[in-house]
Amino acid sequence: MHLKEVFTPEQLTTLFSQIGYLKKEVDKKVVSEWSNIYIDFIKENYQKSYRNYSKKFNEFIKQKDDSIKVVWGDCLKAMKVCSQNLSI
Repeated sequence: MHLKEVFTPEQLTTLFSQIGYLKKEVDKKVVSEWSNIYIDFIKENYQKSYRNYSKKFNEFIKQKDDSIKVVWGDCLKAMKVCSQNLSI
């Protein structure tokens, strides 16, 4: 199973708990919902792999509300790292 090769047992448990309600669905909604959940899960796990991952910051960003979130950081440094990774 591909998922067992990619995710840790804890990550699999989390993913399966998020999709458990789909067992009750019988239409095309299942594919759409599964895709959305899987993509969000992959993004979240990828973001956690960063060296400077901050759980508090991640929770702040994921908080769903009507407020505007402005994140200010060292954009120049980030752009330099990206350009080095892309060999530009």
